[in-house]
Amino acid sequence: MITKVENVNKDSAFYQCMYGICDDVTQADEVVKLLEGISSSEPMPYPREFCISYVIKLLKKYCSADECELALARYGFLDGFERKKYKRTGERTEEYWKYARRYNQHEFISSNWTTTGTALTKLRDRHMIIVGNLDEITSQIKSANADKLGLIEEVPKELNFPKPRDIEESPNNPLLPEKGEPIEPTKVFTKILEKIKLFIEWLKKFIDPKDTIKILLFSFMAMMLVKIARFLENSQSPQQYVETTSDTAIEENGSPMITAIRILNAGITLTPDRTWEELEVVIYPREANIDDVQYGSENTHLVVVDRSEEVVVRLASEWQREIERSTKVHAQFREIDEKISVIIQENTADSEASNLDDSILDGDDSVNTENIPGY
Repeated sequence: MITKVENVNKDSAFYQCMYGICDDVTQADEVVKLLEGISSSEPMPYPREFCISYVIKLLKKYCSADECELALARYGFLDGFERKKYKRTGERTEEYWKYARRYNQHEFISSNWTTTGTALTKLRDRHMIIVGNLDEITSQIKSANADKLGLIEEVPKELNFPKPRDIEESPNNPLLPEKGEPIEPTKVFTKILEKIKLFIEWLKKFIDPKDTIKILLFSFMAMMLVKIARFLENSQSPQQYVETTSDTAIEENGSPMITAIRILNAGITLTPDRTWEELEVVIYPREANIDDVQYGSENTHLVVVDRSEEVVVRLASEWQREIERSTKVHAQFREIDEKISVIIQENTADSEASNLDDSILDGDDSVNTENIPGY
């Protein structure tokens, strides 16, 4: 089994399609075609919902529960982490990490990671390994089964996203509250009152009744402050990157004003056979309108920013004419300006460059599906 990212065959058709689902759900169709021996020239005999169900079944059958759940969350195929709720892969990954680290003790969900950037990088790399392992497993099965995986009959007729593991079984680990949803404090304060009553009974045995009221009042206040502080700390830690908007300026459209922008990609490297990458952007407060962010490239002859669907940085059509091989891309809102470096590299082998499909050089996403975004 593959245990390191360096050992993953990222050039295989299966890997490019399976990993590419993160940013392009249509790649689920291509996965079905590849694994079930359907020619790319044939019309697709199955609807999109079936293909998504197929991918879910594939992960559940050949991956561990931890790995399956991570991949489904990154694809947006996990209940509570759908694409309509978290549009970008990096955002889905971040929200899943915050949730899963409370009960999932697997190494790639480690709660010891202190920064979101570290967590997203680790989870992305683990997903790459998961897909690499699936590539090996399915290849072996297909070789012994007339080049077909034979999973069609096992796929449910209706599409249902699985629920995150241990939700129903672990009442102490409920799903994170929706943004803005108040946390119910009743149970916490009930426990505090119970402890206070026990403390009073104990105190009566040793304290002069004349001084009891003063001591109790002081003790009560101290205990309340400590408990409330711990309660607030624990309730906020899973959402440590979500800012409140009570003191945030409001735009004319009613949404809060953006106060900060973060680009999660550690850096972007493009090549002739990997011509684009999704730009992973997070804004604060989260309730603000991310569409207010403006994007731009310092050298549009080298790379451009495409906002047709996702925010994608891609090679410009005339990039080969440029002498410089690096530039910066900006994410801006008024005076806020976050930028990231983009580096262009040639292919390592001349034969690879000479055999590239023209559609790849032109940045055709339907051919180039590897798209390994920073997160």
